[in-house]
Amino acid sequence: MHQNVNTAGLTAGIIAIILSGCWMTAQAQNSPSPRNLPNVPNVSPNPVAPAPVTEGRVAPEPSGSSVYARSVRSVVYIECQKSGKSAGGFLGAGSIIAESGLILTNAHVIEGSDRCFAVLKPEGKVSIGKDTPILALHVRAVDPTKDLALVSLVSPPAGLKPLPIGSLKDVEVGQTVHAIGHPRGILWSYTNGVVSQIREKEQLAPSFVADVVQTQAPISQGNSGGPLISSTGALVGVNTFSRRDAQNLNFAVAVNEVQAFLQRASRGEHQVTAPSRSAKAENGQAQESEEKCEPRTLEERPSKKVPGKIVVMDIGCTGRANAALLTPDDPEKDRILYVSTRAPERGAEPYYDVRYYINPRSDKVSRSWHDVDSDGRPDFLGIHKDGGRRPVSFVAFTTAIGD
Repeated sequence: MHQNVNTAGLTAGIIAIILSGCWMTAQAQNSPSPRNLPNVPNVSPNPVAPAPVTEGRVAPEPSGSSVYARSVRSVVYIECQKSGKSAGGFLGAGSIIAESGLILTNAHVIEGSDRCFAVLKPEGKVSIGKDTPILALHVRAVDPTKDLALVSLVSPPAGLKPLPIGSLKDVEVGQTVHAIGHPRGILWSYTNGVVSQIREKEQLAPSFVADVVQTQAPISQGNSGGPLISSTGALVGVNTFSRRDAQNLNFAVAVNEVQAFLQRASRGEHQVTAPSRSAKAENGQAQESEEKCEPRTLEERPSKKVPGKIVVMDIGCTGRANAALLTPDDPEKDRILYVSTRAPERGAEPYYDVRYYINPRSDKVSRSWHDVDSDGRPDFLGIHKDGGRRPVSFVAFTTAIGD
């Protein structure tokens, strides 16, 4: 029986993610004035001319090998690290979009990290050796609702090759698109597929709504943030999601969202309001949080629905009840951490819109569910394959599940 459970580490780590926008970074805030964002590229659409017609035939599309050779030097390997109780890291990909060292990636690649680094593809090989330069990154702008982030190399080398940014007008259902990334750490891997559909305002996870390109080009962990490339060699999307409950359902944030994000960033929006942790690391500053916050127990009471105990808590030092941990009397049943990510109306009870199911034997998160529209029914199931506090992917619910 788990009557005396140390919930501080678990709940503090989870709420750091959930209260900062579920699984996306909380560092992005709209800033009223720009913070010297340099050299944001011109993202005006550049229409690609149709293939020339010769003797009544359309010239064939460039081969995948030529697209790869043309684009691979523009794709970087990104690794972000965390310290403390939630030590770990996340790997992904990014696209160089300016000679000044600006890189486009996913927000979820960098979120919650203490420091991030990039590696350029070494000449003539696809491995990282002892002599391979590891380049520090600085976070410039983040938009969690589009899962887009703009970072820059702290010390950009000369000769960077930007990837051209294309136009959504040049993306059609049925055409071949290409992807370069690092699936499961297998560096600078190439794949391709056809465009299955272009979908507007798609909600594929909590707090994410964007136009997306649905494609058959496979996406695995390590591909996140990498480019979806047209046969003309232009970026037409940022590879972001893959549905795990089906085959060949992969999604990239569409290039029109990328264009709008970069334009907003150039105006000073979505920029990080405080120096990023990676920048602090460069300056040799401590990585400790200025203010430590521990979960505080507000009330303990018996559970009405499931025999057991409920501990109501304030996690995140909000001054209100925003979480509750159910510990069943049956030691074989999951403990459930209920979390309220939105402040209730004055005088109203909190609504717990996220639930984490914690395996009693491993003390790790087995799954989570997320109610986006507060109707009492889950909209997304969080998949926690590694037992970590952040879902590695989401699956859309079609029916509600019980407690």
